[in-house]
This record gives sequence, C-alpha cells and structure tokens, in this order.
Amino acid sequence: MAELNTPDGIVLSNSGDIYIGDVGHYRVRLVTKHPVAINNIVSQEQIVTVFPNPANQAVTIEAYPKSNYSIIITDVLGRLIYKDSFTDKIQIPVHWQPGVYSVQVISENGYKEVQKLIVQ
Repeated sequence: MAELNTPDGIVLSNSGDIYIGDVGHYRVRLVTKHPVAINNIVSQEQIVTVFPNPANQAVTIEAYPKSNYSIIITDVLGRLIYKDSFTDKIQIPVHWQPGVYSVQVISENGYKEVQKLIVQ
C-alpha cells in the first residue's frame, strides 16, 4: 500500500475516484472506489513552484523539468481567471479580487499539478 507524503490538492472525478497530489513523492495518487487502494498514476519528478504566496501584485510560476506547460487559474467557484502556456517560468500580474485561487499546471505529457494561490 502506498503512503502519502505531504498531500496537497485533491480532485474528485465524476466516477467517484479521488486524485491526490503527493508533493513529497512527486506523484499523483488515485484512490479508487472498488477495490479500495492507492495507486501511482504518474511517477516523475515534476516540481511546480508558485511564489510569492500570498501574492498581491504579481505571481511567478516555475516548473521543472523544462518543458511546455499550460496554466489555468480559477476562482473558488471554478470560473476561469487566467489561461496561458509557458516553457519553464511565467510571471502573471495579479489584479484579481482578494481570495483563494486554484493554479493548475499541465505538462505536455498530461501530468497535472494543482496548487492553491492566495491573493491579498
């Protein structure tokens, strides 16, 4: 059985499966309904950094390894706030309402990492 190390980010699929970001192991874990198990979906060393966090004027997103990435930022209601693509680093002006936002970084091979961004 797999063990989580610094879980961060969770998504529930339409089928009831749960995807958990396992930051400490650089993996996305899948918890299925039948049978109950934790499986590795992706095993690669991709590191996404969001800083400063909390942000008030601009936020920088860095991703490693160098690759083509898409970024999607949504508010807590799931409304699209920002969408773009970048190679390994992007700086985004922050002129949104204060609150909590979801930052999704998707690599060209489909690996997705989700992090929380706080805007002051």
